[in-house]
Amino acid sequence: MAAKMNLLLFYMAFALGTIAGSSFLYSIVIFSQTMDAGKGFSGLVFLFLFLPFPLIFLYTGYLLDRYSKKWILLSFQCLHFLACFSLFYFHTEILVFPYLLILVAITNGMGMTTVLPGRMAILKDIAPTHRVVFHTIVGNLLLIFCFGMSPLLVGALKETYSFQEIFLFLALSHAISIFLTTMLNVEKHITDVKRWNYSEVLY
Repeated sequence: MAAKMNLLLFYMAFALGTIAGSSFLYSIVIFSQTMDAGKGFSGLVFLFLFLPFPLIFLYTGYLLDRYSKKWILLSFQCLHFLACFSLFYFHTEILVFPYLLILVAITNGMGMTTVLPGRMAILKDIAPTHRVVFHTIVGNLLLIFCFGMSPLLVGALKETYSFQEIFLFLALSHAISIFLTTMLNVEKHITDVKRWNYSEVLY
């Protein structure tokens, strides 16, 4: 029963965090298109959303293998929350100084590098050994569903609410997802991982 509750909490946190994270991507790009910051500004914001990937993603596996997967995931998901809450709390300031949006985009991008791999790594730790493949498939299907629903959710919210209210809603969704993740019982598996030696790779 405890194992099933653990999985249920995981999937709830997974779904809520994923749909909030993917909805943020659509929301921030659409929001940047409404700002008076010159042509191509939304493209610049989109670039900085994904710029952290080549800088941090190389070390994601090392972090997840060497340290607690749960707390690594929580740390990086807090960056998602920070990005959403910043757009809510500093909404007026960002409208006046649009290029502050780039800092928010970088913050969210840093979170994206590790959150999804972290969730999938935790799933492998909490799922029954003989059903890891099944739960991995379920996790991937849930991921696809959440990404697919995000544009519909953002569009529906925009019909009624302002961007500031939407970003508050996404921040609260991340906060609930983070809270649910703290309740997970994840065994700490630490692997002795050797740091990359680039000279060995090149030569």
